[in-house]
Amino acid sequence: MPYPIRNYVHVIAHKAAYSIMILIIYLIAILSGSVGLTKLADSSYPQWMGLILAVLLLIIWKPNNLSIKRVNRLKIESVSLNGVLIMTALAVIAPVICELRLRKGAVIPEAPLDPTVYLLLVVILMIVSIADALFIAKKRAEMLNPKTEVSEYRDHWQENVHPKDIFRSLDMEMANSRYKEIPNRIYREMKPQLVMEGSTDKGSFEGDTIQETQPIHEEIKFPAIYSILRLVTSAYGHLLVCLSALLLFLKNRDLPDLTSFASIMETFFVPLLLWSFGTIAINIAHIVWAEINFKSILIHFKGEGTYTESKISVGMAITDSTRSENVVVRTSFTPWLIVSEITSCTFACTGPYNLERARYVMDMNKSDAVLDEIIKGIRGFLDGRQIVANTVSEKDMDSVGNIYNLNQISPANIGAKAQNMAVGGENRPENSLGSGDMAIDISNRPEGQ
Repeated sequence: MPYPIRNYVHVIAHKAAYSIMILIIYLIAILSGSVGLTKLADSSYPQWMGLILAVLLLIIWKPNNLSIKRVNRLKIESVSLNGVLIMTALAVIAPVICELRLRKGAVIPEAPLDPTVYLLLVVILMIVSIADALFIAKKRAEMLNPKTEVSEYRDHWQENVHPKDIFRSLDMEMANSRYKEIPNRIYREMKPQLVMEGSTDKGSFEGDTIQETQPIHEEIKFPAIYSILRLVTSAYGHLLVCLSALLLFLKNRDLPDLTSFASIMETFFVPLLLWSFGTIAINIAHIVWAEINFKSILIHFKGEGTYTESKISVGMAITDSTRSENVVVRTSFTPWLIVSEITSCTFACTGPYNLERARYVMDMNKSDAVLDEIIKGIRGFLDGRQIVANTVSEKDMDSVGNIYNLNQISPANIGAKAQNMAVGGENRPENSLGSGDMAIDISNRPEGQ
């Protein structure tokens, strides 16, 4: 279940445990006096104890710790063992002290009013609130089938690329997976670290990242009973709050005397009780109405390995005029990529951060298509990398051609061609060097040159 729903169920159970505990001890004290074991039933002790119990129950069921801002967190409110022990001790010791006082002849004054109606009203509202909260939580839990499935890729690569190029290719693939051009959410930024091992031409590296695509809202179809129940809970809570305000207005219309305990109880207890349980019902309805679900892709990429550097040269012949020297990085890389399609939920609340609170992951499903697409994109980037520097523009090719033609008319090439002509018997113009557009006329050259 989502954490807020789980937390409010825990709070309701916490309150119910305290209430049931003190009610049981109160009933035991009353029953022991009714069967003649104690003298408590022959005095006004049950009435006073009932009034104190009603006030304690009102305090226990205060609604402030059931608001969505209090339950929308990971840590569940824990039951204090000290509080339970203190409450139990007081509930047990109080009847014993009263019994001892009565046996010594002490007289307990009469209670100002009968608490039976108040206790019955508290118990009824308490039962309704507990049943409503547990039934809603049960129906929500029945809708869930949590999974923790992921698509995983592990392999060993041998590539002639720099290690950072591999991480850079992943960033490009994740950028292509954006939803409506909204940047992905990065929870762990990828900062690859290269560690040199004794020299500048070899070392190790590692890096990892956790990213999520922009969450997309997903509409969930709730069962009819769940939708009706949250609607009834909302109406029930608002009805109790309205009745509380109406009773408070009617009882204070004539400015009653508030100097006695009885008048205070008759004026404020029932309105406060209705307001407390009504607010609890409204908070529960707010929680179940505020749930918003999303779909997104979550990836975790981790890579580590080693690299070495070496040089490769092209065009080293004595007659080559163009030379290309390149530093080749040989990378041994172990990628580990985990991809999952997650369903998450958040709970909207009032205020400026109504939709900016934590999202809770509800389930994780495999996403093989996304995994294959990412791996395909990375492999395509790596396979298309060039190792040897090359000329790619037309101007570069023209420049290389001109250099080649100039090399052909150099003295070394002229001597080589003359020797070839003598051996092969080839015919060529007597008064020219070179060939084609670069032919040079030497008929008028001075002697000795």
